[in-house]
Amino acid sequence: MKTFYVGNLEWSTTVEELEEFFSSYGIVVKAEIKKDFSTGKSRGYGFITMENAEKAMREASGKNFKGRPLKINDARKRNFNELRSKAAFYKEPPSKPRRYENSPKEKRAVGVIRDLKRRYPQEEFIPITSEDVCY
Repeated sequence: MKTFYVGNLEWSTTVEELEEFFSSYGIVVKAEIKKDFSTGKSRGYGFITMENAEKAMREASGKNFKGRPLKINDARKRNFNELRSKAAFYKEPPSKPRRYENSPKEKRAVGVIRDLKRRYPQEEFIPITSEDVCY
């Protein structure tokens, strides 16, 4: 008995249709279609557990099922370390720091504003930019 991955399924495919399709290759022990957690819609792939899995994988690979060619591979266990590294890879890169960010003048201005906020908590203090200054 072996489990294999079946991909490129149409989203309207049901477990019964999948079982019926693979029953022509042997006895289907279990069939499942993965669904999106939040919406409950099919994610377009599933897993089949069969007794003659090797034969079914060879013969059904690339066959049309509901107008789409099936993609069939061995099922693999998830490697959570790999998933974490992929998530870190696709994470948005840090933004480029401003030219004068953390300069001594800016640090001093931030410190002054922080002190003023402590002394006068009811007031609102914002840094003055060069556009606000009248010459």
